[in-house]
Amino acid sequence: MRIGYLGETELRVHPLLLLVLAAACVLGKLNALLQALVAIALHEGSHAILCHAFGARVYALELMPFGAVARVDRRGMQGHAELCIAAAGPLASLLIAGLTAMCAYLLPRTAGMTEAFLTYNLVLAAVNLLPAMPLDGGRILRSLLQKRMTLHAATLLCCALGILAGAGFLGLTASCAARGIYNLTFPTMGIFLLVAAIRELRLLPETEVQAYFRRFDALRSGGGCRITYLAAHESMPASEAVRILRRDRFNVLRVVDTEMRLVGELDEGDLLRGIAAYGGERSIGELIAFDRGH
Repeated sequence: MRIGYLGETELRVHPLLLLVLAAACVLGKLNALLQALVAIALHEGSHAILCHAFGARVYALELMPFGAVARVDRRGMQGHAELCIAAAGPLASLLIAGLTAMCAYLLPRTAGMTEAFLTYNLVLAAVNLLPAMPLDGGRILRSLLQKRMTLHAATLLCCALGILAGAGFLGLTASCAARGIYNLTFPTMGIFLLVAAIRELRLLPETEVQAYFRRFDALRSGGGCRITYLAAHESMPASEAVRILRRDRFNVLRVVDTEMRLVGELDEGDLLRGIAAYGGERSIGELIAFDRGH
């Protein structure tokens, strides 16, 4: 649900947060929730600062009970920018927790007022370091995995971990309920992870296209990037070929036949233009033939 804009960033609130807010009012926990939201805002602010430093624009920010999901235009980002941006949130939360603890130590009278805020920052850092999308830990893991696999495969794995983590929290909720223990945190976290991980999967094609434009912008601005040569059979559908492209590298497909003889080459620009013109169901061998025909 859109609530307004902060500069060029669209601000949204997830309906689940509204339910948690209503429950907090009924249970008399509104003050605690507001402290948690301040901790979340500071956490997300650190992400926004790093995004700006790496030349990325946050075009939408959706606030959720245990954090926020940022929609980032990553064109212009280079190298390990995603890892640095993702790590900034937990590090900022830990730093704020340390400063809060120091304040409580130096000013003992404030200890009662700062204890909850300290706890929220520690929990926020710990939860976001879970290696599951869309949490910061999941984005850090995806960035590291891309040294060994494609963006598509790394995203699928990290989203699967997010879905498993969400199911785990819901399972923990059921286990606690069977023992007469009722806690809103576990089901809220479980639902959040399930919904957000599935959303990341739906946005995967957009993420892959953004990776291409990021490389293109880097080359157009006078920069450079590594080139990766990949071999693929001429019968491979073009939509499948897009998934094996390496992120942050300029990709060239060496298309071969059944006898492993070279049929031709397609760079990633030719591949995407071919998909736009003829469709993703066409084979890469057909795209080469179409290109030669012109």
